[in-house]
Amino acid sequence: MDIFVGDAERPVYWVSTPPMRDDDLDQKVKALNQVIEEAAAARLTVTYIDVTEKFSDRDGDYTSTIIDDDGDRVVVRVGDGIHLTEAGGDRMAAVVFDLLDGYWRIREQAVSGHTQPIVETEGSSQIANSGNGSGNSSSGSSSSSGGSGSSGGSSGQTTTTAAPPPTTTAPTSTTTTTTTPPSSSTLAPGNTSG
Repeated sequence: MDIFVGDAERPVYWVSTPPMRDDDLDQKVKALNQVIEEAAAARLTVTYIDVTEKFSDRDGDYTSTIIDDDGDRVVVRVGDGIHLTEAGGDRMAAVVFDLLDGYWRIREQAVSGHTQPIVETEGSSQIANSGNGSGNSSSGSSSSSGGSGSSGGSSGQTTTTAAPPPTTTAPTSTTTTTTTPPSSSTLAPGNTSG
């Protein structure tokens, strides 16, 4: 985290690892997420984003499918019980994008009729058949530095550990549960990269 933050005190968004199907691995992931959340809380410009609820059943346990905002059952995990499908990647990206948009009003700055090209570096994701009829898989990074946000997918209720940013510095890390981005009266950080 300190490397991502750097001397410039860049804002960093660190996404939790979702629940795992294997109980032993899931316990390890929970312990790792706890350590990461504590480390993020100790750094003013690191925001920890907990996506557990987005990839859990009603009891908070692993699930390979979810009901989306349209009421459709969507496969979000591939057959290995670890990686995300393309729809799962979109679901996670939407959580991150909504948070970034809440801080920097990305959607408000969009130019109608103009779409930025998506550039994918070879090896940055895996697209493969999961072997269980669940479609594509996408594997991504556990962290995102300010200015490198993702977009796509569904939106809806989410649990996020974040606080609205101060008016002159990058977002600070605290523990909060939110389902909406900060209000429009919150000013974006004055010194950001990207």
